[in-house]
Amino acid sequence: MATSTESKPTELNRPAEPLGPLDLAAADEAIRADFILAVQKLHRAQVLPFSVNSNGSVRLPSGDGILVSSYGLKADIGVDEFGVVDFEGRIIRGALGPDVVHALGFHLEVYRAHPEVDTVLHAHSPAATSFAVANKPLPLHYEPLVFLGQRGDIPVTKYGDRTKGSKVSDEVAAKLAEHPDTKAILLANHGVLVWGVRPIPTADFLITVEEAATIIIGASALGGSRPFPISAGTA
Repeated sequence: MATSTESKPTELNRPAEPLGPLDLAAADEAIRADFILAVQKLHRAQVLPFSVNSNGSVRLPSGDGILVSSYGLKADIGVDEFGVVDFEGRIIRGALGPDVVHALGFHLEVYRAHPEVDTVLHAHSPAATSFAVANKPLPLHYEPLVFLGQRGDIPVTKYGDRTKGSKVSDEVAAKLAEHPDTKAILLANHGVLVWGVRPIPTADFLITVEEAATIIIGASALGGSRPFPISAGTA
């Protein structure tokens, strides 16, 4: 079982051990079902073209830990393609692929900073990740983000090498402390991290982040996007 952040990726980031049924409480099974529906919705919206490198998690309502996708957010993700970790990231049940183990620290930092959050999604959606690799925050120039609760630019971390222990997680923690009201963070040179309450609304937010990034990139050909009163802090 892959449990070290120094593990080398296997083919398609699949865990070394076969996955089997997870014994979950009824409420935990329900949120897993919602999570699977959210992943399918993201694929229909074409937000996950590079799904092998994406991952997600949900806080189990039973309090038994955090359910984490074992590898990638595939359109056909199955009910047994998950592991369960405790709140320190130790694997309790199931298995996690090496790249998911690398990313688990991002999720844990969000759960620690936001006790109300029960869903975290990490993706490499093309437009939002374009801002991440440019090391630029995503400006709040697209009104639908405001309707979904975003109240400022989506910040970008400093670059953190994932092969060096908790470096990226430290950068995520720093941005969470600096921007306590944001619902997303861009990971420099890497991807996007979003969170929320319940899987499907969180997926809707990720879709809207990608939509905003796409439109703002398109607006650059017309002289660039512009702020409006809420994003400028005057409303």
